[in-house]
Amino acid sequence: MSFKGLQIGLSGLITSQVQITTAGKNVSNANTQGYSRQTVITTPSEFNMGVKYVSTRQIRSYLKDNHFRVENSAYAKASVKADGLATLEDYLAEPSGYSINETLVKFFSAVADLSSDPTSLTARSQVVQTALNMTDAINNIYNKYIKYQSEIDDAIVFDVERINYLASKVSDLNRRIKFYEADGKEMANELRDQRNNFLDEISKYVNISVFENPDGTVRVEIGSRALIDDSGVHELQIVKKPNEIDGERDVSKIVWEDGEEVNITSGEIYGYIELRDGGGLLSSGNTAFGIPYFIDKLNTLARAIAININDLHSSGYTIPNEDNGYTSQTGIDFFAAKDGSSYISAKNITVSDVIIRNYYNIAASDTFVNETNKANNNILTKILDLQEGIDVTVDGVNIGNFHTYITQITSELGTVVSEAKTDLQAHESVLMAVENSRLSEMGVSIDEEMVNLIQFQAAYQAAARLITIINENLEILINRMG
Repeated sequence: MSFKGLQIGLSGLITSQVQITTAGKNVSNANTQGYSRQTVITTPSEFNMGVKYVSTRQIRSYLKDNHFRVENSAYAKASVKADGLATLEDYLAEPSGYSINETLVKFFSAVADLSSDPTSLTARSQVVQTALNMTDAINNIYNKYIKYQSEIDDAIVFDVERINYLASKVSDLNRRIKFYEADGKEMANELRDQRNNFLDEISKYVNISVFENPDGTVRVEIGSRALIDDSGVHELQIVKKPNEIDGERDVSKIVWEDGEEVNITSGEIYGYIELRDGGGLLSSGNTAFGIPYFIDKLNTLARAIAININDLHSSGYTIPNEDNGYTSQTGIDFFAAKDGSSYISAKNITVSDVIIRNYYNIAASDTFVNETNKANNNILTKILDLQEGIDVTVDGVNIGNFHTYITQITSELGTVVSEAKTDLQAHESVLMAVENSRLSEMGVSIDEEMVNLIQFQAAYQAAARLITIINENLEILINRMG
């Protein structure tokens, strides 16, 4: 009976020591990102010979992990969209004096000044300069949007490379965990924490589903296809596809090894894709407001300005000068495309070379100009009427007038930014709630662990005392029998 007592005491010492070590590890890792609280699993020994240590397991919820990753993807998408749309808004709101609206006002003001004195070379030069300022403002915003689109595309490529790297890490940890847990006795807790941290990060970039296998490995899917399975990693590939914006460089498309497009529905990458490709209400089946949508708006504005003013200007007559052989000319466009194409857009709108070459080629008069028939301001007056007109059309669409259309673009972008920020706040609240719920289970409570330490130390001391007492009794018994 005494030797049985020694065995009971020994099992208590061993188990208590493991529990003390585990509680100490929990305390030291209380602030370690992704650390899961560990607990010691015990069971009664055979023949009631004390307590038996089984294993040390982490406290973690598979369901809560998956819930967190879903919300992490949604939050990352919302964050990218909110930041990206705010950047587009900042680009549209050029510094004071250089916005499209302000330069347009200055252009019409210069036209009004010229209307007061149609032959003034100084007034004509001011019209050209203000027109160039206006077209430069439109060109600059277009170029900033295109540059930003290129930066977004580069970010997508970087994220794909990061996903492939993280997937290789998870696959390697799958192999190590399977080997470590092969005997079914101990769990590879630290390796599992590392793997979960990698999985959490992958969920930031793209929507994933994680399934744990009986051997401790995990299968990770994007859509319905495996990114990671028993055979290893199925890396994401980058190929090129046409840009949603005509004339601009091809952009990246994410595909599997066999060329099938990856079904991405959330995460940072999806937010980038919507920003890069989103055509809004102008794109069939694509209601995301992105760069192509606002580029299309800028193109409409640029074409409306150029086509409507050109229609009036080309019907007027120039002042005779050395550039036109000292003969009044008609049929001259005020605006043209920088690249010489017939299609004017936000990318290429500028003042016609003919006008820049000689300011007298501004056609202010609606009649032939010569010594006896001096220039009038009738064409300029009609151009000025466009400023307040409410029936300006372009490509068969009525846009109201230039100023209201610019205001509409700005207001619409502001509304989209506000909605994106509201969406971000909502996802942030949900993510915090899900994370707090997850941490309540897997996180370490210092107070709780300190109580556990006291309890385990007391158990250790009790087991040690039991062994001491049995030892003393055995010594007495042996000595007296001797």
